[in-house]
Amino acid sequence: MIAGWKETGFAPKYERYDGGRPAQKGPMTEEQKAERKTLIENNKAMLSAQVVRREFVTGLLAKKQAPKGWQYFTVHAITHHPETASGYDGEMAAGMVGAKVDEDKTWAWNPLRTHVAKSTARPEFSLIALICAGYEKTIAKDSWRSPSQTHRDYLTQLVHWGYKPSVVELLIIDSGKPAEEEPETA
Repeated sequence: MIAGWKETGFAPKYERYDGGRPAQKGPMTEEQKAERKTLIENNKAMLSAQVVRREFVTGLLAKKQAPKGWQYFTVHAITHHPETASGYDGEMAAGMVGAKVDEDKTWAWNPLRTHVAKSTARPEFSLIALICAGYEKTIAKDSWRSPSQTHRDYLTQLVHWGYKPSVVELLIIDSGKPAEEEPETA
């Protein structure tokens, strides 16, 4: 950054986009304080839910049988949300499938890839872990604010497999449901 650039006649090359909202002047209103409190609480709740959700997936993948409907779940993820397969976290997926990670972290390190190369047993579990790790990578602490179909699909599938969603995860799941219509009164 160059100090005093405006005074010397320089102008920014690119205008910065800040969402179009001017900076707040003065204290926050009570409504703004309530919105901020909700934001903080829900973000914390999403981080807690993330831990529980990942433990659920790990437990699910530790069972002898793959969960019912896993084939459709994985093909749906790959065809409808390709970023789940291409952008997954290999370390997270390896942990979900219970793979032993005994190598040093180096460039392009991927313990799931190493696990799959060493073992031909239970490949469906590695595929499910890969897809779940891809979804997990895209769910941010503030995903409840602008729910996506990607996250709805993932969380709904976990619910079908027995997962109990948190209140903040229900905000994502329920965002895709049509609103209940009020009965007409005469």
